[in-house]
Amino acid sequence: MGRRPKYSDERLTEAVHQYQKVHKGKIEASELARWASDNCDGLEGVRYYDFTRPLIVVDAKTGKKQNKKKQCTILIEMLNNQRGIGRRPEWNDLLCAADINSILNRTKADQRQLILDAREQHAKLKKTVARLQESNRVLQEENQSLLDKIESLNESFLECEKTQQKLSKQIKVILKSAEHEAQKEALAKQGIFEDGVDLSMYIKAKTTTIERALEVKNAIMNQLNNKQGEKDIKAEAENPKDIIMNGLANIDEHC
Repeated sequence: MGRRPKYSDERLTEAVHQYQKVHKGKIEASELARWASDNCDGLEGVRYYDFTRPLIVVDAKTGKKQNKKKQCTILIEMLNNQRGIGRRPEWNDLLCAADINSILNRTKADQRQLILDAREQHAKLKKTVARLQESNRVLQEENQSLLDKIESLNESFLECEKTQQKLSKQIKVILKSAEHEAQKEALAKQGIFEDGVDLSMYIKAKTTTIERALEVKNAIMNQLNNKQGEKDIKAEAENPKDIIMNGLANIDEHC
């Protein structure tokens, strides 16, 4: 036989019954042990593992040692299940049993408890579904609001794009107008206007142009005729680039 436990299973089970009357939430073995040590005669110094550690028993047929849950441990699990602490629908044998006979062969008390658990789980699932549906409705409203904002932004973007195109056209017109005004001003200096030609100004402008052309010609001829000696003439003849550059310099002085 295994080592005899310090506290009997019956006494520990009785402590669980007493504790569940004063504690309505999840039963934690550590809290239960502290409460039992302070409030139950004969359980002074009891520890949490005294409620959870299985009994070691010897199988009469095989002679092998086996672990067996204590009644106090089973009671703790049952109470937590009844209170819906961490209970999920797939843990209910009534809903998940592969063979219905396994349920029918149980005691009436077990069957009743399974039904109560199933009803409690169904009520909780209904509340969960209602909460999720409400959350989904709120999210749909928020999503629709965002879609409306996106549509409004797209419309604003299209308006901005149209405005930009209009401004681009206006800028082109202004630039063309400025260019046209510059051309009109240049022609006006030569006596050419939109409504006609001022011959006096035109002839004067052309005469001035001819005079400048003659001045350029004379400047070039003077440069070519400006001899400083046969050697200089020969050097200039051998380097026509210098002749042209000097001629252009004189042109700038006269223009």
